[in-house]
Amino acid sequence: MKKQMVFPVIVVSLFTLLTGCASTSLVGTWSEPNYKTKIQKILVVGLSQNESIKRTYESTLSESIRAAGAQAEPAGSLLPAATETTADAIKAAIAGKGYDTVLVTRLVSRVQEERYVPGTPYPIPHSYYYGFHDYYSNVYPTVYSPGYLVNDTIVNLETNIYEVNEGKLIWAVVSETFNPDDINKEIKTLSEVLVTRLKKDGLL
Repeated sequence: MKKQMVFPVIVVSLFTLLTGCASTSLVGTWSEPNYKTKIQKILVVGLSQNESIKRTYESTLSESIRAAGAQAEPAGSLLPAATETTADAIKAAIAGKGYDTVLVTRLVSRVQEERYVPGTPYPIPHSYYYGFHDYYSNVYPTVYSPGYLVNDTIVNLETNIYEVNEGKLIWAVVSETFNPDDINKEIKTLSEVLVTRLKKDGLL
């Protein structure tokens, strides 16, 4: 008897716009060691309350996957905007359309942390000195720039890929974005990071 497909159905925001210097990396990865088949046709699902962000994410990642050689379609192209993104809705949307896999991305956590940046000492330049005593009395005075506090935001997203026929999980990663500041840029960066890892793991 075939297993039923199981998908996370938590509907949460994928990203939050915040200021800072952004960077994205994978902090956790897993793949099914016995699954050796390359992805042929995949449905990309982003779980978000913001329909615009959801559609942008799905479309951007789908484009990146297609550029890597596989067929990929955003869930928004199959599911009407008002449709709840449930496992049953996804199964009904892909039935008989040749999809072998489904990718689902959801928010895991969004944490704000306060970080102290210490002050930096720097010497005051002096135009002249004649000896050891003059050096210490005239040249060595040092000014310290004051330390300050900054608020960092760390966003973790979980991306899972399920095989359609048996509904089993075949690939999972957790990404971490440090201080996301531009939603479109962060979506593009995350898409590139995910596709690079999929290639490395032999799924693309």
